[in-house]
Amino acid sequence: MVILLTSKVEKLDVVRGLEIGADDFLTKPVNASELHARIIAGRRIIEMHRVLTEQNTVMTDRLAELCSAHAAIDQDLQQARKIQQVLVPGW
Repeated sequence: MVILLTSKVEKLDVVRGLEIGADDFLTKPVNASELHARIIAGRRIIEMHRVLTEQNTVMTDRLAELCSAHAAIDQDLQQARKIQQVLVPGW
């Protein structure tokens, strides 16, 4: 997480700072309480990102398992169809 500490207060400067990679910004002089609060907020965002990444990995793994199960079921159904066609001609 990058917090830009700057003496510039023009909106264009702030926008430029955010565009080049800052996640947040504070103008100087910095209020320690505000900086602390923004760091805590940044940590929450980082933790949420970590949790979402882990959950995405779990969901991707489960999807792969489901796709594999679906393929096996589909193969079984195709085999059952072939057997049925042999046993019941004309289908």
